[in-house]
Amino acid sequence: CLKRVAVMPNPLPNELVALKPRTPTCEPSKGRRVLLSVGRLSKEKRTGKIIDAFVDVADRCPEWDLHLVGDGPLKVILQRKIDCCGLPHGRVRLLGRSNEPWSLMRDADAFVMASAYEGFPNALLEAVALGLPSISTDCKSGPREISDDGKFVRLVPNYDHNALVEAMHTIMSDENLRIKLSIEGPTSVRQRYKLSEVLKLWDLLFAELLAEGHRL
Repeated sequence: CLKRVAVMPNPLPNELVALKPRTPTCEPSKGRRVLLSVGRLSKEKRTGKIIDAFVDVADRCPEWDLHLVGDGPLKVILQRKIDCCGLPHGRVRLLGRSNEPWSLMRDADAFVMASAYEGFPNALLEAVALGLPSISTDCKSGPREISDDGKFVRLVPNYDHNALVEAMHTIMSDENLRIKLSIEGPTSVRQRYKLSEVLKLWDLLFAELLAEGHRL
């Protein structure tokens, strides 16, 4: 059996770090607002729950649309759910797989993830690093670490539909909160998850293993 287990975060790609975070603004939007989700359309990502929550909050935030980026085995089922959700055409859209998710993140206004579980959610990390005010289920593992215990991401209890609805409403209706997260989130995660910091964690782990007498 395993006697020593360590968990290491993925570093932010250098190409992303080279990009400036999106600039938050208090100016009125000239177009539709976009709540973005990026991930495989599979059971564990619970994309259907994101759609359900957005449907329940859509009337309170009529200027917002939900865009879902990704592909997967639930694509047909999710499209059927969208077609039957009762919202006007275009309020919820499946955009398919994208080779430029960072560009979509920089053009969006907020980000949401509702996974049942994660290994380490790169999409959430990248969204926060690019300045997107973000919502995530407090699932195992990653969101609580990335958000620094909820300081930089709006965490909601896993499988709590009402909490997800209210988190969406809070993020979409509170411009000052979005600006605050857009400024503070990138500063935090870019420092903690840049390559040099993650390599320090690996160096520390190797030093501990050697001190314990393990052979590398």
